[in-house]
Amino acid sequence: MSGGYWAYKDIEMVEILKEIGDSIKNDYPILSAMLTGLAKELEDITHRMDWDYSCDTSIEDKVAFEIESVHRILNAVDIQDIIKNKDGYSG
Repeated sequence: MSGGYWAYKDIEMVEILKEIGDSIKNDYPILSAMLTGLAKELEDITHRMDWDYSCDTSIEDKVAFEIESVHRILNAVDIQDIIKNKDGYSG
């Protein structure tokens, strides 16, 4: 049951990050991109961990999964990448 291990709080967390990111995009485009990027990565990461903890599937190499997840999160909030990809950003 996806999201069930944490009583669906992981899904709620992702939705809140998306909502906040979307609501601030006009005033704070970089923060918005960071929050929505983080939400996207956390959605998949927590989903996979939920299935592992719920015994629906198994993450065989937890160390590799953790390292990959940390890299994904860091890339999602990397300000330099966001600035480079932001068309017309003048900040």
